[in-house]
Amino acid sequence: MFEGRVSKKYAANAPRFVRRDDGTMAWRYGGQEILNTALNAVAGRPREEFGREPTCIEEIRTGCYDMVTGCAT
Repeated sequence: MFEGRVSKKYAANAPRFVRRDDGTMAWRYGGQEILNTALNAVAGRPREEFGREPTCIEEIRTGCYDMVTGCAT
Protein backbone atom coordinates (compact mmCIF):
# COMPACT_ATOMS: atom_id res chain seq x y z
CA MET A 1 0.00 0.00 0.00
CA PHE A 2 2.80 2.41 0.80
CA GLU A 3 5.36 1.11 -1.71
CA GLY A 4 6.18 3.82 -4.22
CA ARG A 5 4.10 6.37 -2.28
CA VAL A 6 6.51 7.19 0.53
CA SER A 7 9.70 9.12 -0.15
CA LYS A 8 12.87 7.02 -0.19
CA LYS A 9 13.95 8.80 2.98
CA TYR A 10 11.06 7.19 4.91
CA ALA A 11 10.46 3.98 2.91
CA ALA A 12 12.28 1.70 5.36
CA ASN A 13 9.99 2.91 8.16
CA ALA A 14 6.70 2.73 6.26
CA PRO A 15 3.98 0.39 7.55
CA ARG A 16 4.03 -3.06 5.96
CA PHE A 17 1.28 -5.64 5.61
CA VAL A 18 3.04 -8.95 6.34
CA ARG A 19 2.14 -12.62 6.46
CA ARG A 20 2.94 -14.26 9.78
CA ASP A 21 4.21 -17.82 10.28
CA ASP A 22 0.69 -19.04 11.12
CA GLY A 23 -0.72 -17.70 7.82
CA THR A 24 -2.55 -14.73 9.32
CA MET A 25 -1.58 -11.21 8.36
CA ALA A 26 -0.61 -8.16 10.38
CA TRP A 27 0.54 -4.58 9.99
CA ARG A 28 4.18 -4.13 11.01
CA TYR A 29 5.15 -0.60 11.96
CA GLY A 30 7.46 1.05 14.44
CA GLY A 31 8.67 -2.26 15.86
CA GLN A 32 5.12 -3.38 16.60
CA GLU A 33 2.90 -5.92 14.94
CA ILE A 34 -0.79 -5.12 14.82
CA LEU A 35 -2.98 -8.09 13.93
CA ASN A 36 -5.32 -7.57 11.02
CA THR A 37 -8.82 -7.96 12.41
CA ALA A 38 -10.21 -6.73 9.08
CA LEU A 39 -13.22 -5.16 10.73
CA ASN A 40 -12.57 -2.26 8.36
CA ALA A 41 -12.83 -4.61 5.34
CA VAL A 42 -16.49 -5.53 5.48
CA ALA A 43 -17.66 -3.50 2.48
CA GLY A 44 -20.68 -5.10 0.86
CA ARG A 45 -21.24 -7.64 3.61
CA PRO A 46 -24.40 -7.77 5.74
CA ARG A 47 -24.00 -6.47 9.30
CA GLU A 48 -24.47 -9.96 10.75
CA GLU A 49 -21.27 -11.04 8.94
CA PHE A 50 -19.13 -8.32 10.53
CA GLY A 51 -16.49 -9.77 12.81
CA ARG A 52 -12.79 -10.20 13.32
CA GLU A 53 -12.34 -12.21 10.15
CA PRO A 54 -10.81 -12.33 7.61
CA THR A 55 -7.33 -12.91 8.92
CA CYS A 56 -5.49 -12.89 5.58
CA ILE A 57 -5.72 -10.85 2.41
CA GLU A 58 -7.08 -13.75 0.35
CA GLU A 59 -10.27 -13.64 2.44
CA ILE A 60 -10.83 -9.90 1.93
CA ARG A 61 -12.90 -8.69 -1.01
CA THR A 62 -10.47 -7.28 -3.56
CA GLY A 63 -12.30 -3.94 -3.72
CA CYS A 64 -11.34 -3.25 -0.10
CA TYR A 65 -7.65 -2.95 -0.94
CA ASP A 66 -7.20 -2.79 -4.74
CA MET A 67 -8.78 0.21 -6.43
CA VAL A 68 -7.85 -0.92 -9.94
CA THR A 69 -8.79 -4.60 -10.23
CA GLY A 70 -11.23 -4.63 -7.34
CA CYS A 71 -13.70 -2.20 -8.88
CA ALA A 72 -16.31 -3.09 -11.46
CA THR A 73 -16.25 -0.98 -14.58
